[in-house]
Amino acid sequence: EGLAKSNQVAQAKQVLSDFVKTYRDPAYDINSITRSLEDEIWFQRRVELWGEGFFTIDAKRLGKNIVRFHDNKPSNVPDAFKFNIKYLSDTTGTEINYIPAGDINGKPLIQVMNLDNIDANSQYNPDGRFDFIEGYTIISSTGKVIFPVVEPFGNHLRKKIGNDQLADKYVYQELYDSTLTVARQFQDKNKFVLSGEYQASSGSQIRLNAMNVPRGSVTVTAGGVTLTENSDYTVDYSMGIVTITNQSIIDAGTSVSVTLENQSTYSTQRKTLLGLDLNYAFSKDFNVGGTLMHYSEKPLTEKVAIGNEVVSNTIWGANFSYKTQFMWLTNLFNKIPTVNATAPSTLQMRGEFAQLVPHQRATGSSAGSSYIDDFESTQTGIDLRSPYSWFLASTPYDSSGDALFPEAGLNDDVAYGKNRALLAWNYIDRLFTQRNSSLAPGYIKNDLDQLSYPYVREVNYDEIFPDRELSYGESSTIQTLNLSFYPKERGPYNLDVTGMGSDGLLLHPEKRWGGIMRKLDNTNFENSNIEYIQFWMMDPFLDEELPNRDGGDLYFNLGEVSEDILKDGYKSYENGLPIDGNESYIKETAWGRVSTQTSLNYAFDTSNGSRQLQDVGLNGLSTAQEFEHESYRNYIDGLRQKLDPTTVAEMEEDRFSPFNDPAGDNYHFYRGYDYDEQRLNILERYKHYNGTEGNSLSSQEAGDNMYQSARSVPDVEDINQDNTLNEYERYYQYKISIRP
Repeated sequence: EGLAKSNQVAQAKQVLSDFVKTYRDPAYDINSITRSLEDEIWFQRRVELWGEGFFTIDAKRLGKNIVRFHDNKPSNVPDAFKFNIKYLSDTTGTEINYIPAGDINGKPLIQVMNLDNIDANSQYNPDGRFDFIEGYTIISSTGKVIFPVVEPFGNHLRKKIGNDQLADKYVYQELYDSTLTVARQFQDKNKFVLSGEYQASSGSQIRLNAMNVPRGSVTVTAGGVTLTENSDYTVDYSMGIVTITNQSIIDAGTSVSVTLENQSTYSTQRKTLLGLDLNYAFSKDFNVGGTLMHYSEKPLTEKVAIGNEVVSNTIWGANFSYKTQFMWLTNLFNKIPTVNATAPSTLQMRGEFAQLVPHQRATGSSAGSSYIDDFESTQTGIDLRSPYSWFLASTPYDSSGDALFPEAGLNDDVAYGKNRALLAWNYIDRLFTQRNSSLAPGYIKNDLDQLSYPYVREVNYDEIFPDRELSYGESSTIQTLNLSFYPKERGPYNLDVTGMGSDGLLLHPEKRWGGIMRKLDNTNFENSNIEYIQFWMMDPFLDEELPNRDGGDLYFNLGEVSEDILKDGYKSYENGLPIDGNESYIKETAWGRVSTQTSLNYAFDTSNGSRQLQDVGLNGLSTAQEFEHESYRNYIDGLRQKLDPTTVAEMEEDRFSPFNDPAGDNYHFYRGYDYDEQRLNILERYKHYNGTEGNSLSSQEAGDNMYQSARSVPDVEDINQDNTLNEYERYYQYKISIRP
């Protein structure tokens, strides 16, 4: 349970599997379990009644609340760790450590939350200090404090107060039944403060939150004493990290302060400074001068934000000085008794005048204004157009009775993919559409109708953004994500015989689906203020020769989607396949072969000939091995019995038909001599570009000079690259009807 809570899923599965296999069920297979890992741990604890036991507190721990510290590892010395819970009182206006209401009036909140029950001698005697119990109240290795109660500021607090009417004022239930952003809106409840002190075991490194720090600009002091660089500390100026090397400073816990010059906000900008200074002496006593200075800046961009306006100012000034000497004033002072002046009197005058003349500089408009509301800059988007970020989708699962595809609930059954049709996603290479392209086949280059076909032609910016001004050197065409759906053609790993007609095409195309999925690095849409999916879609009914005039539906599933594309409970990754013939870690499934070893990285073996053995697709079978596998062999035999002999003969000539590619996962680059001979159009060339078998080879390994790989890394059932297989299906579904 501790490993699962610490996000060490693979290790938690291994520990649980080893325990159950050793003491109770040697045939136990944790990967075949459909429930979540925590639920499985809960279930196995309940079974093992003679072991640790199953108590109410164990069930509560499954929903325990965890507070994460902002450092790596708090000290495992209890005396060095302090933790307290306070409440901002409306009456006093200060933070107090208790709630003045109900049964807990005057009782410290740290005791109310069961975080202070024992003293320093481990006896039941609350002493006002946090009970530092490794694994129960704190996980020092990950910097987490654990509340041993469920919903400490919600239902637990309500029960402790003992009066619902009084509790309504203090209970912060929104913290648990709403999102964090929504909960923060309840300012009348958001008054609890978690405070404390800790000593970090990794305090030798100090991150400066700056990159490319100027050398020599870092000053480090400890207790007010300036430290010596390369003796007491070292600085990584490129990464902005200070490492304290004087162990005595670390052991003493002396406060360390760092100052630096941060150039992260500096940028290159053209600035001009001109000056002229004139001075003319009419005599040795009379001088006249003048000064002229001009300073101007050139903006980095055409749009200047408020506060960053450029300067274009001229300042001019004039000055004079006059000095003279005379004796009459000296003689006048000498008439005063007791005054005897001998030096001549001096009269000196100086005058200066200056004027600043600001100039208007065109920075986005003729008036030299700045942009107050630059709505283009305030919009944060996640670009979804790159086809290389998308992968073949798993069958959408829905537990309701009116699910679109009930077969999604099957496991290790080829019927799981029986409704998958062919979907191609790509970006049309400009070698086909660019004028005077030397790489485009002659029959395509001379076919103006095909080059102007709406679903392959280039799309210009002004078609979507007619008022947008392009920067110098920016392409006038916009990248598009092209989706081509063929509901009558079977998709990869569709081994359904009954759903195919005698002509080799899928029956009931209106019930077929095709899908792709990808990871999103930013998943907190509410906190990031991501409010909608925005896209422009070309009219799919522009071609009157297309047979589908009824349209279809487009679904967006946002949330957690299963990564088990070939659902069998195992993570398929191509580089897990053996290159030495050792099959001890290979498991046979209904789909093919899969490695049972834990994946450490996703990279092909570099030895000669290994790429052909591993780059075989998600089913772990090469085309030759597919003919020997029972599932694909039965599928081919079923097709021969159902299809017309004429259709079978035609399909045997097609290299991508089930009779030559049983799984339907073979890859083909969109260029090829065979494609040129068949005179395929542009869309047909991309039909098999998303195949997973043979998509990472070299041109020599593929035996085709025109071949180019689509990927350089193995195909895996780990879309978010976290080295685990996510089988959860928790998402919001949005439906868009596409009808003419």
